[in-house]
Amino acid sequence: MVTMLMETKDWIMRSYLAKGLSAGFVDQLAALAVRETYQDGETIISIGDTGKDLYLLVEGKADILAMTGETFDSILPGAPFGELAMLDGKPRAATVVAAMHCDVLRFPAEPLATLLKENPVEFNVVLQNLCFVLCERLRSNNAYLTVMLAMQDVQQGGH
Repeated sequence: MVTMLMETKDWIMRSYLAKGLSAGFVDQLAALAVRETYQDGETIISIGDTGKDLYLLVEGKADILAMTGETFDSILPGAPFGELAMLDGKPRAATVVAAMHCDVLRFPAEPLATLLKENPVEFNVVLQNLCFVLCERLRSNNAYLTVMLAMQDVQQGGH
C-alpha cells in the first residue's frame, strides 16, 4: 500500500497538475486518487456524462473525439483531463478513449472539491495549472478548426 501511494505521488509530481504544489498537498492528492486501467479502444469518459471527476493520464495515450467520432486531439502522460466538467459542473464536453493501454488516476469530485476548498492557496495553483492545460487545448482546437475549414473550402472549390 505504501509503495502504491508513493508511486501515485510520483506520477502526480511529474504531471502538469502538480507544478508549483507543495509536497504535502501532493500527498493529499495521492491519497484521494483512484488508479484505473483502460485498454485500447475503451472509453474513459463520454460526451454528455454528468461526472465531475478529474483525471490524470499516467501512462499510454488517449484520444479526444469529436462528436463525429473523429480524433481531434490526444492526451499524453502527465496531462489532466475532465477539467471542464470539474470546473463548471456541466456534462462532459468530449469523449476520451484509450488509444493504447492507459494507466489513469481519477480524482473523485467531492473529496477533491473539499480538499481544494480547505487549501485556497493550493486551489489557486491547481486553477492556474488547469488554465494552462485549457489554453493549450484551445490552441490545438483552433488549429484543428483552421485545417478543417481549409479542407472544406478546398472541397467546395474555394482557394
